[in-house]
Amino acid sequence: MLPQALIRCLYKIELISIFIRIKFYYLVNSLAIEKNMPTKLPQSAAERPEGVAAVNRALAVLRAFNSAPEGMTLKLLASATGLYESTILRLLDSLMLAGYVKRLADGRYVVGPSVVPLAEMYRQSFKLSDYVLPRLRELTAQTHECSGLYVREGDRRICLHHVQPQRTVRTHVREGELFPLDRGAAGRVILAFDERLPGEPYDAIRKQGYWITMQERDPESAAIACPVFGQQGSLLGVISLVIPLYRYSDDVVRRVLPAVQSQARLLSMDLGGPD
Repeated sequence: MLPQALIRCLYKIELISIFIRIKFYYLVNSLAIEKNMPTKLPQSAAERPEGVAAVNRALAVLRAFNSAPEGMTLKLLASATGLYESTILRLLDSLMLAGYVKRLADGRYVVGPSVVPLAEMYRQSFKLSDYVLPRLRELTAQTHECSGLYVREGDRRICLHHVQPQRTVRTHVREGELFPLDRGAAGRVILAFDERLPGEPYDAIRKQGYWITMQERDPESAAIACPVFGQQGSLLGVISLVIPLYRYSDDVVRRVLPAVQSQARLLSMDLGGPD
């Protein structure tokens, strides 16, 4: 059972993440007229990283509603997306036809009812481990050290997932184990970004985006931790790399810190956070 705080954060992942995971056959067909495209995408177009321009513009319109649950006018949509109002009107016609957008009597546009079943499908299919474990495995493969994901649970932190390297000497942490927030790199990062405590070390953590501790929670190990963010910069959790003290050195930090930062950034993007 995931902690309720994490579940609430995951439910807020932006709509764009939902649409990326579901085939937009109906949406693509209804937008095809704008680009004079055939209703079935050519293989070469589907494989291009930039995708289909008309669909990208429609998704930009949908994403604009992310910060305006009360709705948006045509002028506000143009300002938020950088698109011409005439282009937005054509996109809105298609989105309204498909039920993804609804026009209110006062002229405002809001997200439509077709989003609801998609969101429910995404909620039912979403498994945090499908995103976290590949990142932790890659991090452990790159560093040959123990990696884990920690989230806040009340006044403590809990280890949701943990990956061990193939080494004789390694740090043992059980998934589901609880630890204090005020000891250890992962706990310090949670306090810095979730509770936003003032002063040191929390100002330094927020400034540099990571934290390193030695012998703070465990007298025989050091830890490096980086935050994982969700939509609008909300903290979802912390990736932590734990290194036995006898293997720890400044050279090791220079070698492994970029890997921890990279996997935390990629996991943030996986979960709807900023690039």
